[in-house]
Amino acid sequence: MHTLTEPELGIMPVMWEAREAIPRAVIQNKLAHLNWKVSTFNTYLNRLQEKGFVQSESRGQTSFYLPLVTREMYQQSESKSMLGKLFGGSLKNFVLSVSAAQAVDEEDLD
Repeated sequence: MHTLTEPELGIMPVMWEAREAIPRAVIQNKLAHLNWKVSTFNTYLNRLQEKGFVQSESRGQTSFYLPLVTREMYQQSESKSMLGKLFGGSLKNFVLSVSAAQAVDEEDLD
């Protein structure tokens, strides 16, 4: 599975929350705070399609986007990748790293 860029990760939660095909205008309205130009927005939606994360369908003059990858699927893929790349596949090394970086209480360790 491909890794998402920060802007792509900004778009996907809107689609994951919808859980069904969502009109392009709704996605763009929910992300209006990003102040992206229409061309920028279209570029990221196209990239998400090329990477297989979303599917586009036209209904009249309106484009709808459907997530093909769930949040859970992406999190599992990225977690596995990070664990392999940074910690040699060792969950123990990951936990040791996290616990050294921040206070972890006994309850969390259990």
